[in-house]
Amino acid sequence: MTELGVKLVVVDNLGLASGGTDENSNKMANVMSGWRRLADDHKLAVMLIHHQTKGYSKSSGSRTGDSLRGHSSIEASIDLGLLAERNGQSEAVNIMPTKVRGADVPRFAATFTYSHKPGTFELDEARFFGAMSTYAQDIQAIEDAIIHTVSANTGINKENLAKAVCKQIKKAGINKIRAVIAQLEQAETLTVEKGRHGAKNYFLPEQNDASEDECLSDLQPMENSA
Repeated sequence: MTELGVKLVVVDNLGLASGGTDENSNKMANVMSGWRRLADDHKLAVMLIHHQTKGYSKSSGSRTGDSLRGHSSIEASIDLGLLAERNGQSEAVNIMPTKVRGADVPRFAATFTYSHKPGTFELDEARFFGAMSTYAQDIQAIEDAIIHTVSANTGINKENLAKAVCKQIKKAGINKIRAVIAQLEQAETLTVEKGRHGAKNYFLPEQNDASEDECLSDLQPMENSA
């Protein structure tokens, strides 16, 4: 790779390039440190393709990043986690960040197209075109509203934040808004401090030293919010 000047290594897939290590054991930390060392020592990007846990369901209420198969050290060692998924045989592929360390990566989508060689079923050309799915647009709008609201209301608690965003985007359900808040918290786009009775108070990273007493004037404090 050094001789060729390689700058991007794509591993398809991690399970086949882990030296026979049980992906559910803590020994995966050693495997992942090897890939990290490769990236750091040779100044290149390493993209590891891995799979979700079988039977994972969004309705379970768990964090999307928890669907990554194997030991927790796999996710802990990466800088960016992206979930690629599509519904049925749809040509649209939705890409959602599940972990971000550093610059934020908004959700995006791509359309997969291909053609066969004339008169055959042999692949001729295949390509992806960037796209913005309706789902991605909806989520992006919710994220923007959350960040704007927290920016204007330092230390706002989760329930008041969700209600404020719901007023701004009436078509977004309150449960979806809460889920997006949790995802932004996990991605460290929002920072959180515990308030009274276990309430979560939200800040933007640069607002950590701001007062927790600010809140929307038209919303009442909800001490029992989660």
